[in-house]
Amino acid sequence: MDQNLLKNPHPILVIGIGNEFRRDDNAGHLVARMVEDLELPGVSVIESTGEGSELMRLWQNAESVIVVDAFTGGIPGSIRRIDAVHEPLPVALFRSSSHQFGLPHAIELSRSLRELPPNLLVYGIGGQNFDSGTDITPEVERSLSYAVSMLVQDIKSLQARPQTELDE
Repeated sequence: MDQNLLKNPHPILVIGIGNEFRRDDNAGHLVARMVEDLELPGVSVIESTGEGSELMRLWQNAESVIVVDAFTGGIPGSIRRIDAVHEPLPVALFRSSSHQFGLPHAIELSRSLRELPPNLLVYGIGGQNFDSGTDITPEVERSLSYAVSMLVQDIKSLQARPQTELDE
């Protein structure tokens, strides 16, 4: 177990979703790696393919979760932040790729089962090219550092909340 999780009463799980061989689809993994390199106390980072049942297993019993994934249909490199506890994810933006049960479906099933983490933020990074390959487009590459700085601000806010506020 990550020793940071034992020290912080409000551990935060960051999940980077993507496929490293589908160009811009790797944005979630890249942001997760950048967050992991920061070695923030109380933050655990995991990379995922985005398969829905895996996501539900990963965030089961978690207090605060931040998910990062590429989305389609937006401006390349744009960043969308969605508080998934209070609003549904636009299914059309977060495509399920090769699996039909992806992030939006996992969130809604968790919500209906009353197993949604109390704090669940989703960051979407607008992708342009999802073809085979390992390089990402310049627009997406330029947005990665900004996405990390936004995540770090959310992490600090989540860690600063009093326990009673997190338990509500």
